[in-house]
Amino acid sequence: MKYGIKVINTSQISEKEIKDFIFVQQEVFSKTHMEYEDFKLKFLDNIYGDSIIVIAYDGETPAGARAFWRNDINGIIAYQPSDTAVREMYRKQGLFVEMTLPVINSIDASVIIYNYPNNKSYPQYKKLGWKDYCIQYTRLFSVLAYEKEEPTPISLDYFNWWTKNRLNGEYGFVKIFGNYYLVRRLSKYGRYLVFGKMEKECARCVPRVFPLLLVFHSEKCPFYNRKRKVGCKIVYKSHLRPEYIPSWKTDVY
Repeated sequence: MKYGIKVINTSQISEKEIKDFIFVQQEVFSKTHMEYEDFKLKFLDNIYGDSIIVIAYDGETPAGARAFWRNDINGIIAYQPSDTAVREMYRKQGLFVEMTLPVINSIDASVIIYNYPNNKSYPQYKKLGWKDYCIQYTRLFSVLAYEKEEPTPISLDYFNWWTKNRLNGEYGFVKIFGNYYLVRRLSKYGRYLVFGKMEKECARCVPRVFPLLLVFHSEKCPFYNRKRKVGCKIVYKSHLRPEYIPSWKTDVY
């Protein structure tokens, strides 16, 4: 079947195209249930500029959609593929590739595309030329180890635009040696994940918590995880390997 593929910059997207994109998201991801305000926050109010929206059509009917979310890194233009959804009756027909190739073939070589694929999408990205950036493991938190790997704190403008608006009752902050860290509860037994270092002003938006166990995502596999070797893959698509991808630069909270 031949599909019509529309590639749209968000500054030029029509109301109908927004509705079509949201329609696909709501049908495929019924639990997250994207609304217009979610789309507006993520794409139309983006502090970096245009994201790229891709919609696949079967005639006039939206069959699939995905976004290349603008999320710059260290002043370099960068996109993170996200919100990839194909309606059930259109799956296993190559729409993932059809919605990806027009974008990666048109983006300048200096631009970074990075992503956190799951086990199903990882082989697809590798076939399309994505390279491995790293695997992140869960590691016990220490200030020295964390700040060696995560030297960049969550900026105030990024926090006010994106992070603050995505927080829920699972989040809080810890204060260690005068520094403030945003953390997310992993279990009811006091286990928390460090999401990012932040400004004192940002800490006013979340309650203070006192974890029994504090961990963070690290490229170094700890000794207690060496046999399992379970981690989160990060891949990228650019000519130069990114110097650093902050772990808090993700749309998945």
